[in-house]
Amino acid sequence: MTAPTDRLAQLSIAGKMFSRSRKEAQQERRRREAELKLRQQQRQAPQASTSTYLPPNTEPDYVESATGLRYHVHGLPDPIKATAVRGLEADNTTVEKAIAHTSITNGPYVAIQIVERLRLSVYTLPKDGRMVECSCAEFTINRPKICSHIYWLYDRINKLQQGTDLVPPRALGAHDVEVTLTQISNRSSAGMDSLPEEISPIWTEPDDEADHEIEDVLAVLDPKSLSGDYDEDFYTSLPSSDNHQFCDLVIPGDLFKTIFALARHDRILRERLAVAITREVVDKDLLRKLSNRRKSCFNQLSKYEKEGPELRANQIMRSCWILREIISRLSNYRQRIYEIPNPAFDRSCAKLAIRILHTICTWNRDIYANATWLQGTGPPRAPKDRNLYIYFTICPPHDPIITNNTNFLISFLTTDLPTSASSPYQQDLTNLATRLTDFNAPAQILQPLLDHLQALQSTPATPLTELDNYQSLSLSSNRSSRTGSSSSGSSSSCASAGSQVIASSSRNVRRLSSAMEAPDPQRRRLG
Repeated sequence: MTAPTDRLAQLSIAGKMFSRSRKEAQQERRRREAELKLRQQQRQAPQASTSTYLPPNTEPDYVESATGLRYHVHGLPDPIKATAVRGLEADNTTVEKAIAHTSITNGPYVAIQIVERLRLSVYTLPKDGRMVECSCAEFTINRPKICSHIYWLYDRINKLQQGTDLVPPRALGAHDVEVTLTQISNRSSAGMDSLPEEISPIWTEPDDEADHEIEDVLAVLDPKSLSGDYDEDFYTSLPSSDNHQFCDLVIPGDLFKTIFALARHDRILRERLAVAITREVVDKDLLRKLSNRRKSCFNQLSKYEKEGPELRANQIMRSCWILREIISRLSNYRQRIYEIPNPAFDRSCAKLAIRILHTICTWNRDIYANATWLQGTGPPRAPKDRNLYIYFTICPPHDPIITNNTNFLISFLTTDLPTSASSPYQQDLTNLATRLTDFNAPAQILQPLLDHLQALQSTPATPLTELDNYQSLSLSSNRSSRTGSSSSGSSSSCASAGSQVIASSSRNVRRLSSAMEAPDPQRRRLG
């Protein structure tokens, strides 16, 4: 008869028996006996290395930490594995010691501390598509001995440092299984009395500046949210502690909110996260997400074109606010973070604003064509008030959905950003000015852009950096056939900042200025 301990060893997390041959069971038993013997030898020889002995040409399956937890390392990239082994084998039991031990190049050792102290679980998604929970989610009286989900967080932050694409987190929120919630709650409540001393000796009260910093960093780990998306309801849902106990901040089953709450009151953890996720990474993440919102905004317009004029007009108004919010986010973030201007980030902001302007021009058309719901509402509106770009730029006097008559995109380019930010994109701005002139744009839209182009002619060319090229600026559009004209801008023209572009821009600016002064019939209108 099989011993009870052997039968328990064959149980999976769900409590089902694994199919295993007798030979495999014997091999497993010999392996465990060898590990036990090795640990006894290590305790007898404390000066020896804490690394697990392995036969030659074999890859280690796990590494054991100083606190007794084992972490799987099988299949991990060598740099991450080496970093983990160094950190786990070191005798560091507090975050303060871990920070002193670990340099920036060694990776965020604090991630290991978070998992060890909080006993939280994370779901992962293997290649076969099954949602699997790591073994540390199985609550027992003894401490869990096997854990691999720490490397999900570890690998994620390492990829952020390397600038590579990320796989979205699969489950950072509360689990759906009631029994799992109970198990995690029991495990999280056990042994939390020493948490304040282990994580940080100092409890700090959060302020607005700290909250902004935490939002900037942790929003990078959120696949969709931006810093500023976390509203009052989110902060209300975070735990608090009247007695300044860190154990009160643990949210069972919700790793994201737990780290957020801890970082608000633990300055050391907040600073360590800021070192792991640099400002450049935060900048790239912000620009990528805002660019995706821009694409989604215009994709919705394409969808609503087929729904009828009423829905189309409503969607246009909604899109106005979305685009204004994008520019507002860029402006507020830039003013809050960069008291000293950052040229690379400024150029990226200018690039995104120019992309929006270009898309608006390619979408330009009569938004009230065939709108039967306008019959009997008064005299027809002027052609320039019927064009789509009006709704994205200024407030029509008869439809005050926007409260001022300034062009928020051109104002952002010409007023908020320094002139040098638009220097690599002179040709694209000239093309946009040509289109706005052809569309009979009002003077309050076109004249600031022409003045800006005149100022750019005396601005030296600015070399592009890696941040500038994070998302290539391609102003070619597959929608040009709908508007009756095509754009000559392209990603190659954006990089052209030589004498040919400056000379061409100068000629075009003079021609556009003359067109602004020409009689109205000589300027083409969009029908």
